[in-house]
Formats: sequence, C-alpha cells, structure tokens
Amino acid sequence: MSRLFDRNYLLEITTTSGEVLTYAPPIETRFLIDNFPQHTNATAGITVFGISSRARELIQIRNDAGNNYGTVSLKAGYGDDIGVIFTGRINNVQVAKDGVSTCIKLYCSATSTEWDATSYQSWGDNTPYQEVIRDIAEGLGAPVEFVGDFSDLPVLIRGRNAGGKLCRILLDELKQFFRFWWLHTPTRTLIIRDGASRDWVEHDISALSGMEGAPRWYASSLEVDVKLNYQLQPADVMNVTSRFWTLNFSQAYFTDLQNLAEKQRRTGKFTILRTTHEGALWGNTWKTTAICLWRGS
Repeated sequence: MSRLFDRNYLLEITTTSGEVLTYAPPIETRFLIDNFPQHTNATAGITVFGISSRARELIQIRNDAGNNYGTVSLKAGYGDDIGVIFTGRINNVQVAKDGVSTCIKLYCSATSTEWDATSYQSWGDNTPYQEVIRDIAEGLGAPVEFVGDFSDLPVLIRGRNAGGKLCRILLDELKQFFRFWWLHTPTRTLIIRDGASRDWVEHDISALSGMEGAPRWYASSLEVDVKLNYQLQPADVMNVTSRFWTLNFSQAYFTDLQNLAEKQRRTGKFTILRTTHEGALWGNTWKTTAICLWRGS
C-alpha cells in the first residue's frame, strides 16, 4: 500500500550516547503529532516496528541530567516531497508487542533545552509590553514570530522584574491579559493574537486538492482531513470548498449555525488553530487534520 500510494517518511533518533538511528520505508512506523497553541508545546507519539534489540537498548538509555531519552526528528509526505512534521525530545519509551511483532513507542514533546528556562530580566518604565513578551519568549531559546496586530498593547507604567519565574509561566500569565496564544518548538516560538493569522500564507483545500471525506462543523469551529500535508501550520489561512459537511455538536437539534455552512461553500476562509498529523505506513491512515476558526468573508 505504501508503494502504491507513494507514502514516504524519514525518522531520525539521536540517542543520549550520540548515535543517530535512521528509519525509512519499508519499516512500519506509526505516528500521531499534535500542534496545539493552547497546549503551548507540540507532542508526538511515534511507534516503530521491527528494529533490533540493540537499537531498542540504545534508545532506552536515559540522560538523567537532561531528563530525556534523546531527541527525534520526523519528516513525512509523498515521494520526494517530505517535510518536517515534528522535532523534539523523547520523554518516555515503551517497548511492547503487537501480535507477533515487537515495537517501541516514543512519547515526545517539542521542547528545547530551554523549556525550563527562568528569567531574571528587568524592564524599565514605559517599556512596550510587546517587547516584554518578546524578551520572555526568547528565553525559550528559539526565534520569536508574532502573528497579528499587537499595536494596542500598553506600556509598563512602572518597571518590572521577571523574578526568576519560568518563561513559560510568565507567557501563560500574560496571554490571559493580552489575548494571545503561544506555541513553542525547538525551531520557533509563535505568539498569535486571538483570531489572527498569517494572511500571506493561504492553502486551498477541496476534493481536487487532497481533502478526505467531508468537513465537520462544530459549534464554533470546522475540522477537515486532508492528505498528509506538512505545510499546514497553526495560524495559516485555509480556504475550504466542499459541497458536503457533517454537524458534530449537541445543540444542532436546537440552534442553527447562522448559515455558516452555506457561507462556507461560497467563501470558505478559516484560520488554522490546530493541526494533527497521523500516519501508519502500511495502514489506512496518512493524513493531516486541521481544526479551524471561522474568519468570515
């Protein structure tokens, strides 16, 4: 099936002792990647079948100082067109049996070595809060990208000191006041204003461009499956065209969707809030799911 549908992936596991273990088709690999800004930290469950007992032993060596079992990078897609869908560290390892096959499952999060970084930085009077947010986010060790308009943020009336708190705790405190989400990976920290998107990045989704099944409407969001697409990212804009849909909220019997389903057929403009990538090389699933917020016309 993988050969017929041209599925492809590249999995690189760097053990705590420095060995780089590389896996690609035809080795069976299954994964579920979740990129959700309000969880602040992307997660991945990756299961690899048929690897040697020696390789499993290497992966199970723990780095007590770094509190992990090494790092992982996963690219996936079709043919030669594969891209990164996850990079991060391995927090737990499970060795199990699936029928007669032995498999190893990696429980991972996209945290960098600075995930537990603290900040003692000080800011003077009249420092813009956007600058404060940037300084704190930079403490996580990755470049910071702002998405949306933050020009309305006030300035500090009086100076402030971070007080040695965890950078991620400080960001959680600030997001409550200034209405933003944040998502951290080892390569980037996104600060996304509520309802904002990268208007310069648009994806057209329809039955002609990889959509699987029909969009699923919820009370305030839309969910759609597409062929695995590593380019879909939280905060991107997605244009969805479909003649069919399903309703998936309990109040569908009592309240309407304000005709959003009809509008969706005409405009279909959404902001991606969350993406999941799910695949099984020799199974039925090789898809990306986008959970979107309605943008209007």
